[in-house]
Amino acid sequence: MVQLEFDRYDYLLQMPAPEIEKGCVPAILAALKISERRCKLLGLDAPAKTAMTDPGGEKEAPGVVIYLPDDGRPVEVDNGRD
Repeated sequence: MVQLEFDRYDYLLQMPAPEIEKGCVPAILAALKISERRCKLLGLDAPAKTAMTDPGGEKEAPGVVIYLPDDGRPVEVDNGRD
């Protein structure tokens, strides 16, 4: 399935290539979207880091950081209570 998706992305990137060379913004944006999907499929993007804060959103809660991977991988949770 991964190879099939790569082939599709390669095919789709060929379509706007002439317009990209002319500087056509919509074609460039389409190519960037295809590239984003390819990176997501490969897991190249770093996971998002989200930190818990106080109700005002100003101070980070001590010792609490949550990592949310963007690729559907399961997350190991360590609540520090052994």
